[in-house]
Amino acid sequence: MNNSVLDNIIKRRSVRSFTNEALTREELEAVVKAGVYAPTAKHIETRRLTVVTDKRIMRALEREIGRLIGKEGYGFYDPAAFILVSEDSANTNGLANCACAMQNMMLAASSLGLGSVWINQFKGLCGDEGLRALLDRLEIPGEQEVWACLSLGRPAKEPAQEEKDETVVRWFE
Repeated sequence: MNNSVLDNIIKRRSVRSFTNEALTREELEAVVKAGVYAPTAKHIETRRLTVVTDKRIMRALEREIGRLIGKEGYGFYDPAAFILVSEDSANTNGLANCACAMQNMMLAASSLGLGSVWINQFKGLCGDEGLRALLDRLEIPGEQEVWACLSLGRPAKEPAQEEKDETVVRWFE
């Protein structure tokens, strides 16, 4: 079977080492558009994608998250871009909505030859005063939870293609 979508799904891997090369605006817009077009439960579109390419802002976010999780020197793998995916905390489908956007963006990145990795340390911490101040600077509404983030850039090396455990599938026919 030759299916580029399935091939892309199978070859996509998390990338935790990026080059210093910037992404083009077109590459960023393509990845973000994939996130925008992800499904949302009941077509409630309160999910937000916040794109950060300013390294100073990324470092400030890393410091705050590191402080909150007790890991000094914590980092996002020094990506070219960092995308925060947030959703109204009252939306019971918020995590699912954000996960769909993340998957679309990771697949889009892979199809463009870019690398990405899911960062999940923000969830449950957005009410902290220090982190909230940074999120306010990024115009992420106070009622929103950052459910996931995407580190995005050019891979420093090709990710390993380990086989997945397909024995997790059970068939009842």
